[in-house]
Amino acid sequence: MVNPAYQGLVIWASFVAFIDNRQHTMNITGTSATYTEVARILHWLIAGLIVLNFVLHELAEEAVSDAAALALWANHKSVGMTVFMLAIIRLIWRLTHKVPELPATMASWQVKVSKVTHFLLYTLIFLVPLFGWLYSSASAYSVSWFNLFVFPDLVSQNESVAEVFEEMHENTAKAMFVLALLHIGAALKHALFDRDGVLSRMSSVVSVGLFVMAVVGGLMWLNVTPSATPAEAPAETAEPQPQAAIAPATSIPVDTTLPLWAIDYSQSSISFSAEQAGAPFTGTWPTWEGDIRFDPGNPDASTAEVRVDVTRAATGDENRDGTLASAEWFDSTSHPQVRFHTIAIRPEEGGRFSATGMLRIRNAEYPVLLTFNHTLEGGVEMITGTATLDRLALNLGTGDWADTSQVGQYVQVNFKVIRAEAP
Repeated sequence: MVNPAYQGLVIWASFVAFIDNRQHTMNITGTSATYTEVARILHWLIAGLIVLNFVLHELAEEAVSDAAALALWANHKSVGMTVFMLAIIRLIWRLTHKVPELPATMASWQVKVSKVTHFLLYTLIFLVPLFGWLYSSASAYSVSWFNLFVFPDLVSQNESVAEVFEEMHENTAKAMFVLALLHIGAALKHALFDRDGVLSRMSSVVSVGLFVMAVVGGLMWLNVTPSATPAEAPAETAEPQPQAAIAPATSIPVDTTLPLWAIDYSQSSISFSAEQAGAPFTGTWPTWEGDIRFDPGNPDASTAEVRVDVTRAATGDENRDGTLASAEWFDSTSHPQVRFHTIAIRPEEGGRFSATGMLRIRNAEYPVLLTFNHTLEGGVEMITGTATLDRLALNLGTGDWADTSQVGQYVQVNFKVIRAEAP
């Protein structure tokens, strides 16, 4: 369940919005007694989105699955950035349009408290999403806006920095919550006891309606459970061999006339990139080993076998690394290794090579095609290549994770193999 405090905030704010039931006409230019209609709309829309985001935060914390939590966190970030952008517009509008004076009947201390509270609220409306943006950037988790575009990272990935920004994001959000309650309480005082029209000058049918739509409509739209229906796969997507037809992994025949490469693992790498909640991320498999016998002049006799330790991915985010090791993905507790071996290596146009082979993940094997270049420059012999894999065809990301709006269907794998000593 959502925290009752946040439920109370929604009900309380809605009550405040409708306390003054007088009808208001559209007011675009503003007067000494009222805010402009644009200011009202921005005020209530931002307020509704802030309430919505507090609720999305609670729902994400209580999500029953990692996939559901990811979807909710992605929406939480999108709404937060929407608040940030609207706050910029709101500030510009406030600086360029007349603001009504406070009632002359207000005590001087109340005027001072009102000004300080408004200043702090404006500051926090900017700081909360800004710290969230910085936290996501430092966590190697770029912020996507409803899967439409990605905001640039403000800082590079750094776990210690991420922890600092996470704490700042949480603390400023708590401060905003307290100030919002104070703000609502003051509005109620003006409406129920002072009856000085302070609330009515910032409320209208249109603006209050947007507040309700932002909260109720936002929850209906954004409080979603990931759909397990995958995107339609292309016709050439490889299908796994039937379980009964897969023999246990055995060593592959090699032409012993070709020497085994001594690999410089400190300079070699296997990396991958994909999309999470509409934002790109990259990672590496730090631990792997390969048996490479390759001669560019004799590709027919060349072979390769690579074994990757999938118990520990390195993507810059511990939660994401742990998810990749889970049963819905590589199930690395039971199957700690992924193995690829070539079946045929052929020369291609432009001096490139292609390799067809079998990729063994858990207890299934899948045909894979990759392309690579071979270079020998300055005494350094190197192979660099790439492959695009369909994770759904490889049975990676099952259950809720099959929703490709949360994790992209295709994964780009890049590899670099440097020979320790060229012949």
